[in-house]
Amino acid sequence: MNGSGAIQWPLRRLLLIMRLSFVIILCSLLQVSASTFSQNTRFNVNLEDASITELFKDIKSQSEFTFVYNVDDIEELGTINCHFTEFTVEQILDNCLQGTNMTYKIRDKVIILVPREAGDTVLPLLADQAETKTIEGTVTDSKGEPLPGVSIVVKGTTIGITTDFDGNYSLKVPAETQVLVFSFVGMQSEEVALGDRTQISVVLKEENFGVEEVVVTALGIKREKKALGYAVTEVKSDDIANNKTINVISALQGKVAGLDISSVSGGPGASSRIVLRGISDLSGNNQPLVVVDGVPIDNGTLGSAGSGQYASGPDLGDGISSLNPDDVESVSVLKGPAASALYGSRATNGVLMITTKQGAKNSRIGVEISSQTNLELLNKFEDRQTEYGQGRNGLPPLDLSQARGTAQISWGGKLNPDLQVLGFDGKRYSYGLANDGHNIEDFFRTGLSSQNTVSLNGGNDKGTFRLSYGRTDVADIVPHSGLQRNNFNFRGSWNFTPKFKADAKITYFTSKVENRPELADSPSNIGNTILGLAPNVDQSMLKENYQDAAGNYVDWNGNEYRINPYWVINRMKNESTKDRVTGFAHLNYALTDWLNVDFLSGTDLYSFEYQNYAPKTTPRLLTGALTQSRIITQETNHQLLLNFDKQINKDVRVSGNIGGNIRLYNNTTEVISATNANTGAIVSINDFKDRIPVVSHPKKEVNSLYGVARFSYKSWLYLDASLRNDWSSTLPASSRSYMYPSVSGSVIFSELMSSSTIDFLKVRGSWAQVGGDTDPYVLDKTYSNYPIAINGQNLMRITSDGVPNRNLKPTSTDAIEFGVNIAVFENRLNLDASYYNQKTSNQIMNLPLAATSGYNYAVINAGEVQNRGIEISINGTPIKTTDFSWNLTATFAKNENLIKKLHKDVNTLTLSTARWAGAEIRAIENQGYGTIVGKKQLRHNGQKVFNSNGYPIFGTELEVLGNGVYDWLGSLNSSFNYKNLTFKMLFDVKWGAELFSMTNQSAYINGASTASLEGREGWYRSEEERRAAGATEEEWTATGGYLGDGVILKYTDNGVEKIANQVDQNVEYTAVKNDIYVNPQVYWSRFQDGSPEPFIYDASYIKLRELALTYSIPSAWFDNKLDMTVSLIGRNLWVLYSKVPGGVDPESKYNNGNGVGFEYGSLPARRNIGFMLNLKF
Repeated sequence: MNGSGAIQWPLRRLLLIMRLSFVIILCSLLQVSASTFSQNTRFNVNLEDASITELFKDIKSQSEFTFVYNVDDIEELGTINCHFTEFTVEQILDNCLQGTNMTYKIRDKVIILVPREAGDTVLPLLADQAETKTIEGTVTDSKGEPLPGVSIVVKGTTIGITTDFDGNYSLKVPAETQVLVFSFVGMQSEEVALGDRTQISVVLKEENFGVEEVVVTALGIKREKKALGYAVTEVKSDDIANNKTINVISALQGKVAGLDISSVSGGPGASSRIVLRGISDLSGNNQPLVVVDGVPIDNGTLGSAGSGQYASGPDLGDGISSLNPDDVESVSVLKGPAASALYGSRATNGVLMITTKQGAKNSRIGVEISSQTNLELLNKFEDRQTEYGQGRNGLPPLDLSQARGTAQISWGGKLNPDLQVLGFDGKRYSYGLANDGHNIEDFFRTGLSSQNTVSLNGGNDKGTFRLSYGRTDVADIVPHSGLQRNNFNFRGSWNFTPKFKADAKITYFTSKVENRPELADSPSNIGNTILGLAPNVDQSMLKENYQDAAGNYVDWNGNEYRINPYWVINRMKNESTKDRVTGFAHLNYALTDWLNVDFLSGTDLYSFEYQNYAPKTTPRLLTGALTQSRIITQETNHQLLLNFDKQINKDVRVSGNIGGNIRLYNNTTEVISATNANTGAIVSINDFKDRIPVVSHPKKEVNSLYGVARFSYKSWLYLDASLRNDWSSTLPASSRSYMYPSVSGSVIFSELMSSSTIDFLKVRGSWAQVGGDTDPYVLDKTYSNYPIAINGQNLMRITSDGVPNRNLKPTSTDAIEFGVNIAVFENRLNLDASYYNQKTSNQIMNLPLAATSGYNYAVINAGEVQNRGIEISINGTPIKTTDFSWNLTATFAKNENLIKKLHKDVNTLTLSTARWAGAEIRAIENQGYGTIVGKKQLRHNGQKVFNSNGYPIFGTELEVLGNGVYDWLGSLNSSFNYKNLTFKMLFDVKWGAELFSMTNQSAYINGASTASLEGREGWYRSEEERRAAGATEEEWTATGGYLGDGVILKYTDNGVEKIANQVDQNVEYTAVKNDIYVNPQVYWSRFQDGSPEPFIYDASYIKLRELALTYSIPSAWFDNKLDMTVSLIGRNLWVLYSKVPGGVDPESKYNNGNGVGFEYGSLPARRNIGFMLNLKF
């Protein structure tokens, strides 16, 4: 991209520094890792005439090392003298064992003493008793795979051993030994009574956290889930990365009750719309706050199709699409205000707490590789008629003008491959079905995407690290459209002392997206053009004739609002680049064993550049146009916390946090719109004569203080209370300080009773109140330079078309929540159910004003929206045997939204408008958000009314036609496991919304829909009879055609019976069944401006969202040095239920804004089939 680099330089310099730092960190890491893995913990030892076991005890007291040894082997070592200061354990043992027949091996935190002649073999241990016995066996996992390194210890002693690479062990124990303890990281420990047995084989099960699960809550605080008084759902990495999506948030679809995720068909890198527990903000942002490793990130949509007159534009993506799915460890969904209150006003709509992966304490550097390749296939198009071709009134085009004017009008004659007709280029073509009915599909291509990640991780007691690189490449189904994304991530932790710890992360992300598709009503919308082609018009004609020899646009249809798609993809280039750096530094110091101080400083910085080019001769932009946008946004948060956790006595525990946060937000946006190109030979802002720059620098600061106190009694009562106060720079001084409290609690009834059936029973409840501020600069008028000068002086202009308000107050949301968690039948059946009721009032919204006022709106406090509903999640294991298990999870969420009031002068608010289709999305008092309104066809006693010509009579007022918000959401997730084979499938359900499909409306009006066939044959036959009879249209009574299902209204006027063309409430009518045949072409054209009612569809659907077949290859095949899984995966494979015709995806949206319920010109739905390979060694 060309243009000024004034905004670019500071960021590029910073990015260069970050890249160099990244290299330095990596080099340092590789150097440090060599020493950290040699167990470089330092010890001070001062022993005289001591036994070797005393040395072991001394080392153990200063560390987490455990010693395993044969007592008989060390009895002959005698006494030792040790005087060491700041020595490593290796240096100490090398000195003390020098000259003896013993040596040692270190495996993680276990030091094994072995005779020197035993080489690398780990010998069994002998008890220090005369009588012993030997226990032997094998340890495996639930899939039958051997587990090397399992710790086997005689309970109550240090006598033990670890299993070998094949999971085998042989342990000599005292004869009176009763119990062996088997333990392994990530597995449930097993205590096995010996009895008289000497052969003990054990199967260790994976850790089943269940009700003891620890989840990440607000401010990154980890807590036991059972202690929470509010709903939190956690999605683990396996459910995110094992069927990866380009936008990581899409992987959560159908996995969290109450989480509604949708997206437009915006091509690669498009954004997603996320809503938790309904829409509460009438004119603002309804998406939850996204927090990554404790640092809030900007998840705003940089650009979308907008709404209203001539709504158009591409979807430019969001913040969360920057994340690499392979870097995500878990996502905690904090649903209600009580769960998210500590994040303040930004968390009114909930919080997505994303935790990324960290390093692990290993004896070696671990390597993980993940590779996924997907094919993106076009869904089959249906409901497109293939009997009639282009033209009007049953006739094909007869001249060049008609050929150009009817390329997207399919009211012509019956298709006949032997008939030659003129094309828009003046040549003659067959009037048969183009491309055997695959004309639309032939424009697109099979998409291909690949996502690859390699990571290194490791660590020891002093520190850990994880380094990863991810690469994503997408070749979209739209030719010349694609995405390239790189993710670099480093995270490391270090324990400077037992009290002082540090954790830091830096992530660098860069992406490039080419030719994002234009959406909605844009003349460049490919979907609108391709879907509208008449059945005989071969799309390859457009490919061959989109420009002339001089490179000028060739008119093909006489319609400047439907640009040739090949001109769009080849000449109207748009591209975007995005660089993003996020990171944090986290320090923690333990003041005492129950009190510590915590400091976290994190930042999210990105630069986004977008260029959209239209060459000369482009329709509506004949002189050429170029738009260049540069956006630099940075948000920095500094947080200081004092944390305490004190066991008062054996029954009472108190804990909590007191702290504050400083949030700094800065943005620089520069947009240059240029027209009137000089040469058109290069894509450069310097080639344009007329350039209009617009620059803005919004800033915002929020200072906060908050605290939370927690109380627990025994293991059955938990109480929390929090209080936060924010000071926002965007509110007036008189009201910029606002405080909000929350309380929550839970009672674990299962701890108070004994039941053989109920394993866990918790009842919980919470109440919270949160506030909200607004965007910068709504309190006063703002001005900017106007690119016109008078007498050498630049003019100024008012930036906003709204009336500012210096008396704004913060919004307020009150919420209550009650829930229950039950686990029965040995935790094989779990229920999590919630009821919530929240009210958002005093909203900061834009009140529409009359045009005569000189403003479009006024900023006011008004409006009250209520959301209440239930959420249910049921998880069960119906079948569980040694080799086979079946896990089933079902979710259900129903939300009732009600706009209780708007403003004393306004009872309806327009949210989105369909330009030519006669429909709006509105917020209406005493109705649910997202009401679709438009004119209806008049009814008489429930029957549609037609006029004297047989055409529909429409009302004059806008009426309610439906609602674009779903009544309820559900899912069914099933997993079958047989030994090393796993089969998963996820069904996703959304039910009870309506969708106004302008794509289908266009198909009806232009004769492309199969429904438009009705009445054609009869009408054309009637017209032949009329012409044969020499009658005029006025003289002729049609004998066939389209017959509207309804009535005509007859009345008497001065003794003459007439048919009503308008309906007068003061006139008495007689309803008679309609028997007037009409021209179907004219009939459907009446709905273009008359009524959208026939094109309001039930948007309910059931989809097979995910499918995966995974095989874990036995690690024994690779000498237990490699874990490998291979998977066949699929996504959006099958729509089991949908009432929306025309091949339109019921999930399609006009845009990702608040005006839900419109669809127009969406790109075809697609399904993904792929292959995944995961390696770990």
